[in-house]
Amino acid sequence: MRKIAYVTCQDLPNLNPSDRLTFPYLAEQGFRVQAVAWDNTNVLWQDFDAVVIRSTWDYHTRYDEFLCWLDNLAEVNLLNPAKVVRWNSNKTYLRDLSARGIPIVPTVWLGENDDIPAILQEKGWHKAVLKPTISATAYNTHLVTLDRKPESPPGEMMLQPFMPQITEEGEWSLLFFGGIFSHAILKRPMPGDFRVQNDFGGTIERLTPPGFLVEQAARIVEGISSPLLYARVDGVNVNQIFHLMELELIEPDLYLDPDTARNFADALLKFIR
Repeated sequence: MRKIAYVTCQDLPNLNPSDRLTFPYLAEQGFRVQAVAWDNTNVLWQDFDAVVIRSTWDYHTRYDEFLCWLDNLAEVNLLNPAKVVRWNSNKTYLRDLSARGIPIVPTVWLGENDDIPAILQEKGWHKAVLKPTISATAYNTHLVTLDRKPESPPGEMMLQPFMPQITEEGEWSLLFFGGIFSHAILKRPMPGDFRVQNDFGGTIERLTPPGFLVEQAARIVEGISSPLLYARVDGVNVNQIFHLMELELIEPDLYLDPDTARNFADALLKFIR
């Protein structure tokens, strides 16, 4: 059988169960999937028909190593492509998208000596979310107010207002495979928290989003210059305008079920030469 690598991390050697749902569909087409940690130095990546990044969930804590790993895959059918992954690995990509006219959640890119309470007062933000520009799964992410400002971790930081839509309606995640909309989920934080990730008590619900959200999210995906195997578009609905929070092109949870796993497998097969 031909081989596909699903790239993971040492802490998740057997992959996310959601990703494993794609195995039977790929096997039907003669492909065996192998889970491989990205930092496994004994792997010959060029031996795989496709190398699909799935759960490299420690890349942000080993960022320079991860970028070096990407650089060594020039001759590999990496999905998503290395140049897209590199660009998407720093949340300053939101600045690029905003410059192209994509509505994003308002963002202040912080300098080393910026006064966060002063920024909150100037912007009229009662609560804001402070996070590193290189992070994942709410890593080093804090809720700040005029009265509560945690110490800023080292590195580039960004500040965004806490969007009330997150607790009122929820945060939408829209999944696209091969540029085609597949499905969506709505994430809500635990009462009293601001983080929607299930690691922090958040809940998820599979729902059909309004058509205008799908159309607006699709335009974001279509604006990326390279073909994408997968994209997860995270954001909130503000008066029927989708405001982007994150465009996940590296290692997002895809929230697959048996039907949507087939969507992913079908899209993947189109990327294999």
